[in-house]
Amino acid sequence: MLLVLFSDDGKIARPLRIGPGEEAAGAEVTSGEWHTVLSLECGSILLETKPGPFTPIPEEDMAQWAPSEGDKEVPAYLESLRDIALKLRSSVE
Repeated sequence: MLLVLFSDDGKIARPLRIGPGEEAAGAEVTSGEWHTVLSLECGSILLETKPGPFTPIPEEDMAQWAPSEGDKEVPAYLESLRDIALKLRSSVE
């Protein structure tokens, strides 16, 4: 998996590979920190926990710099995000 942390303007602040043999086995993301997780291998499993109860995030609290869920731009955005994050990660290693 690849955890991607963002700055408030949507730039990648830190990519972090998570999984067996990677730099981390897991990660804790603080409340209010912009992030996403990308699967790098088919069959990957992610467990996310939060204090309850579950409350859906209102649209106005979503990142304004990212496409909305279901938008036709999402697949291209995720692919470009994956490419950028992996390049950044390999330049640090």
